[in-house]
Amino acid sequence: MPQEYSETIFERFEKADNFGQGTGPELNICCLIAERLKGKVLLDKEYKERERFVFILPMKKSI
Repeated sequence: MPQEYSETIFERFEKADNFGQGTGPELNICCLIAERLKGKVLLDKEYKERERFVFILPMKKSI
C-alpha cells in the first residue's frame, strides 16, 4: 500500500487508486468501535508483506 494512503484508508469507501477495489466500510467500522472503547486502530508501517492492522484497547487497572 502506498505510504500516502496510510491515513485515508480508515475513511469509508476509500480507494488507493482508480483501478483497484476500495476498502469498504470495514476499517471505518473498526475505527468507530475502537474510538467508542477509548482505543484506536493503526496500520503497522513496519510490516512489509501486505497490510497489518493493530487494534489497541486500553486496559482497566485493577485495585
